[in-house]
Amino acid sequence: AFELISPEQRDSFRGRIGSILLRTLPPEELEASLFEVVGLLNCAASNSNATDEGRVELARMNLKAGIKASENAAFDTAKVYFKTGREALGSRGWEGDYRTMLD
Repeated sequence: AFELISPEQRDSFRGRIGSILLRTLPPEELEASLFEVVGLLNCAASNSNATDEGRVELARMNLKAGIKASENAAFDTAKVYFKTGREALGSRGWEGDYRTMLD
């Protein structure tokens, strides 16, 4: 079924799946699936239509995934999550969400 989606729409589709999972999974299941959900959300991270709220949420989810990866000694993976989160907040991240940028 995934092959029926045009290649240029696949990342957006993955991002929508990630958003649905983020909204519907119970907290314990979200924690268990954190890397998969954040990976799906990150597929659509380059979407310039994202709201400020959406970018902040994406940054916070990447921070959470980065911390979890660090706790599991997956430091290279953690670095990618941290970088993606900072990029989601953009150049105004320090002004708009200082706490997330600092963490």
